Amino acid sequence: MSTLRPKKRRKGRNELGVMAGPKGEEIGEDTAITNSLGDDTLLNILQRIQSRVLLSVVSLVCRRWRRLCQENLVHDLTPPLFSVRDKPWGSVTDLQLMELAKKHASTIESIELRGLKQLTGDDIQGMFSKLTRLQHLTIASDPPLISSNLQNLVHHLPGNLVTLDLHTTGCSTAVHSTPSSRTLPPSITDDFVGTVCQRCPKLERLILDADSLISETCFDKLLHTWSSLTLLHISSPALGWSSVLHLFQSCQCLQDLSLCSSNLAVPPKIAADKAGYSIGVEVAEMYSKQTLSALMPPSLVSIRLYLSLHASVHWDLLPAQDLMKYKGHQIRHLHAQTSFQGSWYYISEWCINLKSLDLSHGHQHNYKLSEREEIVLCRLVKHLEQLEQLALPAANDRILTEIGRHCSKLVRLFFQGWRMRRAGPLSKQLGVTDWGVIALAEGCPELRVLSLGGCCKITISSIRLMGQACAC
Repeated sequence: MSTLRPKKRRKGRNELGVMAGPKGEEIGEDTAITNSLGDDTLLNILQRIQSRVLLSVVSLVCRRWRRLCQENLVHDLTPPLFSVRDKPWGSVTDLQLMELAKKHASTIESIELRGLKQLTGDDIQGMFSKLTRLQHLTIASDPPLISSNLQNLVHHLPGNLVTLDLHTTGCSTAVHSTPSSRTLPPSITDDFVGTVCQRCPKLERLILDADSLISETCFDKLLHTWSSLTLLHISSPALGWSSVLHLFQSCQCLQDLSLCSSNLAVPPKIAADKAGYSIGVEVAEMYSKQTLSALMPPSLVSIRLYLSLHASVHWDLLPAQDLMKYKGHQIRHLHAQTSFQGSWYYISEWCINLKSLDLSHGHQHNYKLSEREEIVLCRLVKHLEQLEQLALPAANDRILTEIGRHCSKLVRLFFQGWRMRRAGPLSKQLGVTDWGVIALAEGCPELRVLSLGGCCKITISSIRLMGQACAC
C-alpha cells in the first residue's frame, strides 16, 4: 500500500474546499485503501467516527472519500421549512437533535432550537460547551421556557457568535405600556444584555424579540459594544425616538431594523418636555431639523417601527414622516401594518423602490375595506412596480387586477397574515372571485406563493388557469 503525502494548504482556501473534489475526478486511486469499499460501507464508517477526524487521516483519504465526507458534514442544524427532505437528516426530535449536535460538534456553525419540549437548560448548556465553531444561534420557544432558561444559558454562550436570535413562538409577546402591566418577569433584562456584551463581542446580527425590558442606558451600552451591527430586532417599552437617533449615530452599517415600543407613540416634542434639559434639546432638534433622516444609515434597507405587536407607527406623522419623505427611496422592505390612509399615500409617493411591503394585520377581524381605502390601495400598488412580496389586510377583484397589471415581478402574496399565526377565524373575502385571481396570475408570471385566506368564492377553474399561468 503506497503512502499518500499530504498536500500543502494554500492560503485563502477553505479547509473543506481543499479536501473536496468533484465526483468526476475520482480516478487514479487504485492503490488507496478505500478503493475496494463501496459508498454504503464508507458511510457506515462515517457514522461511527467524527467526520473532521476522518479528514485528517491521510492514509485513508482519496477523492471519493473526501467527497463523501464533504457531503455528510453537518454545518447547519436548522429545521426544514416545508419538507423533511429539505435537510439530509430530515425531521428529528429534541433528543435526536442533541445527538446530531454532539456527533458533528466540530463542524456545526449554525443551530436553531425551536419549540423545545424534552431538552432542559442543562442539556443545552452541555451542548454549547462542545460547539466550538458555532457562529449562528437561534432559540425560539414559548415564553415560560425562555424565561426559565435564558438567564442561565447566557453565561454559556459561545464567544464566536455572529448571530444571536432569541424570540418567542406560539402566543407572541406584546409590548407592555408599563412594567406594572406585566404578568410575568421579562425574559430579557439589562443584566442579560450586559452579559451578552461581555460573552459575544463579535455579534453582527441581534434579535431580541422575546419579552424584554431594556433601559436606554443599557441600549446605549449595546450600541457601543456592537457598533458594526447589520441587523437589530429589539422590543422594549423603555425605548423611544431618542433611541432611534442614538442607533443611527452609532451603527452606520445597519441594514435591517425592527424596534417595537409603545414610547414611539409619544411625539418628540412631548418627550422633550418630559425629559430633562440635555435630552430635551436633543429630541427637539431631531423633531425640527430632520436630524433623524439625515443620520439614517445609507445601508438601511429594511425597517419596522412598531407601537405594539401588529400596530405600526403613524408614517404620516413626524418624525416617521421625515424618514419616509427623505429616505424612503432607499427602503426595500417595509413593515407598515396600519389602517391609516395617510400612511398608504406616503408609501406610494416616497417608497417606490420597495421589494417587500407588509400591510397585513392592520385591521380587526371581519373588516371590509371602505371605498376610499380601496382607491388608496389601488393607487399604492400602481407605484410599486419592483414589488416581490406583498401582504394585505383585505382585498377584492379590483385590487388583485391592479396588482396583476402593475406588479409583474411579484413572487409572494399573502392575505391577512405574514407568516404568523392568527387568533380566531379568518374574515371572509367575498370580493375575491375567479376573475380577480386569474387577472393576478396572468399579470404575475413569477408568482410562487399565494395565500388567499378567507376567499371562499374561488373555484377549481381559476386554480387550473393559475397553474398554467404561473408554471415553474
